[in-house]
Amino acid sequence: MKRAIAACIALCWSCAADGTKTGNGITMEFGTSHQALSVTDDRDGGTNAKRSDAASTDGARGVGLYTTDASGASFFIETATMAVTRIELRTPDTMPCSALEFGAGVECDADRLRIRGAFELDLLARAAKPSLDLFELPTGTYTRVDVDLERLDRETLLGRNTFAVAGHFEYQGQLRDFRLALERNETMRFESPSGALVEAGQSLLAAFDVAVWFEALPIIDCLEAGELELTASGLVITEASGCSDIENAFVEALRRSTELNAAH
Repeated sequence: MKRAIAACIALCWSCAADGTKTGNGITMEFGTSHQALSVTDDRDGGTNAKRSDAASTDGARGVGLYTTDASGASFFIETATMAVTRIELRTPDTMPCSALEFGAGVECDADRLRIRGAFELDLLARAAKPSLDLFELPTGTYTRVDVDLERLDRETLLGRNTFAVAGHFEYQGQLRDFRLALERNETMRFESPSGALVEAGQSLLAAFDVAVWFEALPIIDCLEAGELELTASGLVITEASGCSDIENAFVEALRRSTELNAAH
């Protein structure tokens, strides 16, 4: 089963074919679809990993998303959060914007829809602050979704960061905490060249495949070389970290991990 973290935008059109309002509304949510790896944390006796096909979204220590770094070491992801100020959805055809009704905050411009705001997206809890549930968008075919990651002007758990992922990993026989954070503004693009057809009751999934995130990052190698520092509170990786341009490598991994699909 693919390990993916989904920025999941569910679209249920609220108008009939003639443009009449039906009142069905839409939902927008964030979720995960992945193969979980549960870990028993035994501080005296080491760790015991057991693979499970059951998906986990509770973010509790011991079960959740996982990825591996360039050395093959497993990193277990307990939180993944991003700050978003714009979501733009593109369609292959021009939409009759004036004939359609949209919820407040949705802009229609020919072949694209835009949502603007200041959203803190918790990718594992399927939650957004403020909520995205009130936006109304049409069913149909979508070829691309762009998301702007920008620092928010209000107080959030992200602080000055635009994207942060945290969890734990095993190093020298013990589980250690880690956090990798970005401060830069970025735009993430999710594409479906043939188009993702989204019908009523389905979701448009703009997803990150978490398995890709750390695969090119030499985290353990940098620890061994002294380029990263492991403290009592864990490992913190930022733009200032001196590990083989690791932040740029992580951004490129995020870009490679995107996908766009329709799902039930």
